Amino acid sequence: MENLSSGDSNIAIGYYAMSGSTLTGDNNIAIGNEAGENLTSGGYNICIGNQAGEEITTAYSNICIGRNTGDDITTGGSNTLVGAYAGGALTTGASNVVLGASALGTATTGFGNVAIGESAMEVSTGYNTVAVGRYALKANTTGYENVAVGSNALDANTTGFVNTAVGHGALGANTEAGRNTAIGKDCLAANTTGE
Repeated sequence: MENLSSGDSNIAIGYYAMSGSTLTGDNNIAIGNEAGENLTSGGYNICIGNQAGEEITTAYSNICIGRNTGDDITTGGSNTLVGAYAGGALTTGASNVVLGASALGTATTGFGNVAIGESAMEVSTGYNTVAVGRYALKANTTGYENVAVGSNALDANTTGFVNTAVGHGALGANTEAGRNTAIGKDCLAANTTGE
């Protein structure tokens, strides 16, 4: 915290933790190499892990726990990210709950999403979507308001919207179809674009 200006109640432990910019934000915690390094006026952020929350500048109320977790967030707030590389590319994305290695890992702007499981919703910029299970909605790009529960559920979905898939591989080949409901293992697994 060599650049502390007027911020209060901040805790920094680790090489370059909260040290990259003039810090005026309050109530931040950064533990780890380069954790919260670029914080400026952001507040109430918790960054624990190597480069966790490294690029946060003015964002508020983020929790980043794990190596490179939320390390590209700049202004996105109210994210809870746990797991190596979870939410690693988020910049302005907000109000996301992410648990699992690389979950929401390359997404940049999504909001209101819940991704639980390794690589769940890995590339998504969609919103109000729930993915629970390893690789659930893994390829989702702009699809929104989808629910996928089960490993590989809706894993090929890119732009499909308002789909519900419950069960391993349910709607597994779906790419852009919308308004489908599949409940059961591999249910509607061959559906690609049908509504």
